[in-house]
Amino acid sequence: MAASKRLFIAIELPAAAKNRLRTVHIPLPGVRWLRSEQLHLTLAFVGTLAGARQPALEAALAHVQAGSFLLSLEGRGRFPKRGPARVLWVAAHAKPASALPELHRKICEQLTQADLPYDHKPLRPHVTVARVRRTNDRQGRDALQPFLQQTLRVVEPFAVTAFALISSRLLPEGARYTQEARFELE
Repeated sequence: MAASKRLFIAIELPAAAKNRLRTVHIPLPGVRWLRSEQLHLTLAFVGTLAGARQPALEAALAHVQAGSFLLSLEGRGRFPKRGPARVLWVAAHAKPASALPELHRKICEQLTQADLPYDHKPLRPHVTVARVRRTNDRQGRDALQPFLQQTLRVVEPFAVTAFALISSRLLPEGARYTQEARFELE
């Protein structure tokens, strides 16, 4: 019997976009910047799934029919909006604008039809670039302002021609991701 895995569905970023995102790394107290191999845009979080169910998940995702599109990364923010920040991110924008929400909707439809679990949170297109360990006090929140006020635009929008099923292993130095399957867009 195959072991359970922690899974999510994401758009993997090209090396040029990852390199550009690394330029936002500035020394900030309590902030752990993600490594290049950890940068992606999550479309849906499946969670821990029994290994025996992974073939059904892959079959469901293979039925997603959506067109390729362009993606740019511009603007930044934090989650949550109020209270101590836990995540710093860069916003993702699709062209056409409907492409990313449409891909998300089609993925969720296939997961629902196959009776597979996933987090039903609405899509907030972003790439997480850092995790924040502490910002409980005003000084900590103020320390994040240099990141939040920077401007960033990936010089060239890049083509999204596929999405992936990715497994995640949580380790002390941060998550380690492995592509389990890749699904081409039309």
